[in-house]
Amino acid sequence: MNAIKQGYKQTKVGIIPEDWEVVKLGDICKFQQGVQVDLELQKNYPIDGYVKFLRIENYTQNSNDFRYIPINLSQNKTIAENEIAIVRYGATAGYIARGYNGVLANNLFKLIPNLKFIKNEFLYFCLTSQKVFNFFQSEMAGGAMPALSFGIVEVLKLYLPPLKQQEKIAEILTTWDEAISLHVKLIEEKEQLKIGLMQKLLSGEVRFSGFCDEWKKVKLGDICNITTGTSKSQFIGEGDYYVIDMGSVSSTGNLIASKKTALQKDLLQKGDLIMPKDDIGGGQIIGKVALIEEDNKYILGDHVFKIVTKQNSRFLLYKINSFEVNNNLKRKVTGSAQLGLNKKNVEDLQIYLPSLPEQQRIAEVLSFADDALNLLKKELEELKQQKKGLMQKLLTGEVRVNV
Repeated sequence: MNAIKQGYKQTKVGIIPEDWEVVKLGDICKFQQGVQVDLELQKNYPIDGYVKFLRIENYTQNSNDFRYIPINLSQNKTIAENEIAIVRYGATAGYIARGYNGVLANNLFKLIPNLKFIKNEFLYFCLTSQKVFNFFQSEMAGGAMPALSFGIVEVLKLYLPPLKQQEKIAEILTTWDEAISLHVKLIEEKEQLKIGLMQKLLSGEVRFSGFCDEWKKVKLGDICNITTGTSKSQFIGEGDYYVIDMGSVSSTGNLIASKKTALQKDLLQKGDLIMPKDDIGGGQIIGKVALIEEDNKYILGDHVFKIVTKQNSRFLLYKINSFEVNNNLKRKVTGSAQLGLNKKNVEDLQIYLPSLPEQQRIAEVLSFADDALNLLKKELEELKQQKKGLMQKLLTGEVRVNV
């Protein structure tokens, strides 16, 4: 048995600093259920005498689609922007929420901490830790619909340092959150700049010096060979190749490869474009294209078109995924539960095409913008992982703070 370090003690749930305690959440917090309000009493615009009614989607989807209810129906169950709520029912049960002033719907509940024992900000970081997430998920497992009862929440065990240490830990983690928020904002700004750049370059509104030839109006079928694949589901398993099917293209035109196979039939080549021709997810991916970047790594599956061209395929990637062209494609979609895109409709799609050298130049500039964005996104993920590791050490007392 390993010796316990000086300044630490053994508890039933692990080794913690000597001046820390193990507490149940129910001993240091009260819980307040949200209110139920009939739909016909809810307004979707602000009005005198009404208060903002906060639903799950406002928190989990960062949705600004707010409802408003008569203030006399609030039952004095208001929540402030910095106070903590938890989703109680549904697919996102256990989600830790905050950020709005209003009244909670009845599928959420508010935590009211006893500030003599725990600081609100420290509590927030405790609840957003991986340990708490894992506990909630394991306790809710097995039900037809995930539900987080007060009984589950009450027995959640937390490591509780003295108040001064709580403040310092929260201060450190808040600094990391601020750095992450700044990075998110920078990514959003770069994405907006890229959208504007795409619009100007892909329409010919802005052109590079040395290019003055008129762009030609062409049908996609005149510059591309469009074919479909067959199902490879029976061959999915182990192997060195990835099957590319309907779920392999994201709504942003990125390739998602996860299904492996040993089959060497219908190999895709570098420069091929893949377009989902069917969609059961609400139309987010149909008509989008992803670019194959390597030879002999991917296998063509079903529910997608393979598009082969002698034009610059990266330029076509940006062109087809642009708002205007992609919207034109989506207008040709048929079906309701399962959406479908006819091959002839894709072949008949008309676009304006510059010369091959100009295509190359435009693709290079937009690729550079993509690379810069991807680097920022990678840095963001690294920041999140670093914060996650630091949280684990700070919230268990493995790393101590000076106060």
